[in-house]
Amino acid sequence: MRKKVIPLALILIFLLILAWPGKAQRGRFWGLWADQSLNLTEDQLAKIQDLRLEFQKAILPLRMEVQKHYLELRRMIRSNVSQAEIQAKMNQIDKLESELKEKFITHQKQIRDLLTPEQKV
Repeated sequence: MRKKVIPLALILIFLLILAWPGKAQRGRFWGLWADQSLNLTEDQLAKIQDLRLEFQKAILPLRMEVQKHYLELRRMIRSNVSQAEIQAKMNQIDKLESELKEKFITHQKQIRDLLTPEQKV
């Protein structure tokens, strides 16, 4: 019994660390310095704000889905579920998080495409 509890507890701790909400705050930093250090035009700022809003709308359902799967995973870990089922749930979470990362990279690229060559340096 003890041999099963310790690995499951470690997995739960690892997942809780990954699910920590602080990761979502990274985007706020962009707005604090970008318009000053890059000398963005009003048009660029407006387009970036529009892109940011579109991005947030696009990822919100995905983020909620990830949270739902984390909650299900926690329930599975507490109950008598096989390791294979837990691994399958973790694979689902990994896939969704990969989608989030792809969307974030695409979003960064869209913003970078708005910058002039001087601003990209």
